[in-house]
This record gives sequence, structure tokens and C-alpha cells, in this order.
Amino acid sequence: MPSRRSGATPDDDSNESGCPHRLGPSHSALRHRAAGARRAPGASVSIPGMAAELRAPASASNWVINAFMLAIAAVMAVAGALADRFGRRRVLAVGLLVFVAGNALIATAPAIAVVIAGRAVCGIGAAAITTAGSALLSNTYSGRQRSTVFAVFGTTIGLGLAFGPMLSGLAIAAVGGWRWLYVLYALVAVPPLVLLRRVLPRESPAAAGRFDMVGALVLTTALTAFMIGVSLGPDLGWLHWFPLTMLALAVAAVLVFTRVERTAAHPLVELNLLRVRQFRAVCLTVTLGAFGFVSLVFTLGVFLSVAHHAGALATGAMLLALTGPTLLVPLLIGRLAHRIPLRRLLTLSMLVVAVGCGWLALIGPGRPLGRTAAPMAVIGAGFGLSLTVLDGAALATVPADRAGMAAGVFNTVRLGTESVAVVVTAIVGTVTTARVGRSAAADLLAGRPAAGAAGVAGYAAGWQLALGVVALLCLGGAGCIWQLLRPALPAAEPRPVVAAPERPVDQLN
Repeated sequence: MPSRRSGATPDDDSNESGCPHRLGPSHSALRHRAAGARRAPGASVSIPGMAAELRAPASASNWVINAFMLAIAAVMAVAGALADRFGRRRVLAVGLLVFVAGNALIATAPAIAVVIAGRAVCGIGAAAITTAGSALLSNTYSGRQRSTVFAVFGTTIGLGLAFGPMLSGLAIAAVGGWRWLYVLYALVAVPPLVLLRRVLPRESPAAAGRFDMVGALVLTTALTAFMIGVSLGPDLGWLHWFPLTMLALAVAAVLVFTRVERTAAHPLVELNLLRVRQFRAVCLTVTLGAFGFVSLVFTLGVFLSVAHHAGALATGAMLLALTGPTLLVPLLIGRLAHRIPLRRLLTLSMLVVAVGCGWLALIGPGRPLGRTAAPMAVIGAGFGLSLTVLDGAALATVPADRAGMAAGVFNTVRLGTESVAVVVTAIVGTVTTARVGRSAAADLLAGRPAAGAAGVAGYAAGWQLALGVVALLCLGGAGCIWQLLRPALPAAEPRPVVAAPERPVDQLN
């Protein structure tokens, strides 16, 4: 693997691509508009109206979300390699076009199957936007500017997590139906698409050689099988033959992919990247964040409803305590991030998440709802700390001409581990079922009261155990991150060999 980018000093405000500074703010704004387009986090609020109009069964409705996640995770690494080979600006433009087309397909869908296909198309476009955009930012900015830009990038992610579902719900109410929501998603992607040629400088694709098509097909097969297995496991059961077959296929494809990449003249993924300690530390942080924060965003609402008897409005307000800090913390820390060693920042991030999860686990059922706000805010703040630097730190480990590949691998890890985080729900379900039985547990996991006080206690016990496990994982992960990012020891200088003084020949006898 080529040597890593040397990195700029904190005071170096030059951009590495040689672009004039007057392009910087527009370039940044364009990238963050594109980021907002690809995340579209409020799509889940459209499912009830969509399912009712299209008469879709619950199993099909779930794939409105799963199809997007499967497509974006399966294509991410390939999209990064394509960005390196054919140019980041070109791949970003194609991604925006595909994203617009996917949303247009959904807005005009006559059946739920067409909606699912449209969501998969959106996922492919989002993968191209994510990898090409991150690589453009990494290669255009350095030093203090790069820290600030990636802090703003983290803020856009926090903004989507905090307000995406609420704004999407308001949009559906305002424009009169779920179809118009997807029209709005498509329109959000139009301005960056129009501005691409005016704002972004031309670039010469850096990667040369034949594209690794075999590696791309094998990797896509591995990720697709993995995502299908993880998606269907909770519904069919983890011991059902189909999820097991998909997971076994994923493992086999990964082994084949490793062999293919080791012998390829121009590999899709540089396997040596996984030997870089900073890259491994960043990937570990993303994995722990999936367990400690992302899984809670999608499931904690049911916990608050069942264990603390919160209504819909109160639940939404309390979830803002969890997601709100992911918007504020990157803004507050962004300008200071370049002064804080990455080792300290990522370790502190996981320690704070561990404290928040442990604290929330101690709050039993029936306690005042307001008591959950502080630990939830602590979890969100810890996750927000890592958002400030993760993408920039991952891409700083590779040379500029392979930034797209690194962005693809990093975001594949991010999305893959977010899917695996369903293990949190599995822990809750297992404990609840053991306490109150399968039927009552199914009602409780769906947010419906069952089995009286015993049911609530059993469900809360499952959540307390899950939160305790997550807290321990984050605590142990913080120690691993601290070790991975330890400074390299300087090579010991060889001691000079001092020759013994020569003795006269007559003294040797």
C-alpha cells in the first residue's frame, strides 16, 4: 500500500488539491447539501400512509427501510473504488442523479414492490454521494480547515438524526401525502447537482489500471448476503435455515474476496488498510457507536412508552434529549478538534457513552420520565464527540488517490455495524420472553402493554441488561482505542561498537 498522507500542521489552512480558497465555502456547502439529500432519515414516518394506500403487508413494509440499508451497504466500497478510478466529481454527480431517479420512482409507485425497488435505487445513489463527497472534502481541505469542515459534516448527520423524522412528518401533513415527501427528497438533491460543474474543480482520476470487477462482484455478494441474513434473522429466527444460509454465504464470500484481493494487480480494497492502527481505531469507534447510540435511536421510543408510560409527544421530546447533542456537540467542539489528540477524543467519546448507558440502565420502570433525559443527553453528547472527527480521521490514513476506497470501506463498516446492532433488541426480547412468555413479549416489544406490572418489569429488565452490556462494550472499547492510538515508539539507535584497544604482540604471550 502506498505511504499515507503526511497530514498538515494545525495552522496549515491550504487545501491539498490546489483549489483556490474562494471555492472552499461553496464546495463545503455543496457537500453538506448532498449529505442531507442522501441520508433522508425520516422515510420511516411515511410507511403507515404508504402501507395503507398500497395495501402492503407488514413484512413488505419493513423492506422499505431494509432495501435502502442493504443497497447502500452493499455498494459503498465499490462506489469508493469507482470514485478513485473515474473521478469523485463524476461519481458524485451520478449518485445525485440516481438518488433523484429513485425518489421519483417511489413518488409514482403503483405498488409496494416498486417502492422497495425505488428505495434500493436511492441506496445506490446514496452510496456514491457518501464516498465521493467524503473523498472530495478530505482531498480539498487540510489542517484546521479539514477539522472544521468535517465537524460541520458531523453536524449535518446530527441534524438529520435529531429533526429528520419530525420534519418529514410535518412535510407529509403540510403537502398532503407520503408521495410528496419523496418529491421533496428528490428536489433537495437538485441544487447540488446543478452547482456541481460551477463549484467543484475538474480533476484527473488518480487510480490507474484495470478495474477489479471480480472483487467488486464478490464483495457485493458478501455484503448483500450479510445484510439479508441480519435483516431476516429477527423475524424468521436466527436458527432458521434461510438467515443461516445467507450468513454462511457472506462468510464464504469474504474468504474468497480476501484471496482475490491478495492476488489482484489493482485490488478493489487495499487489505493493508486494515493494518493501519488509526483506521482500525476509527472503525471500532463506529462499531461501538452503532451499539451505544444508533440502536437506541430506533428502539428507545418503545422502551419509554412501555417502561415509563410516555405518550407519543413525550416520547418524541425525550428522544430529542438523545439526538439533540449530536447536533450541538460537533458545532461546539469542531474548532477545537484539531487541538485535541485523536486518541483522547475517541477514548473520551466511548467513555461518555458508557457512562450514559450505565446511568440509564439504573433507572427502573415507573420512575419519572424526566429522569431519563440526563443519561440520554450524556449518550448523545458522547456520540457527538466522535462525529466531529471520524470521517476525517479515517481518510487521513491513506494517500489522496485512494481516499474514495477508504471512504467506501469505512462507511461499509459503519452501515454494517448499524445493522448488527439489532442484537440490542435481541437481548431485550430474550429476557422479556423468559420472564413473561412469547405472546406477551411480542406485544411488549411492539409497544403494547401486556401481562400487567410483571410484563413491564420483565421488559424493563431486558432493557437494563442490554444497556449494561452496551456500557461494558463501550468501556472495553475505550481501552482498545487508547491502545490502538498509542504513539509509535521511536526506533532504538544501535549502540556504537567500541573496538578493544590493540595490545602489542609481545604482550599476548
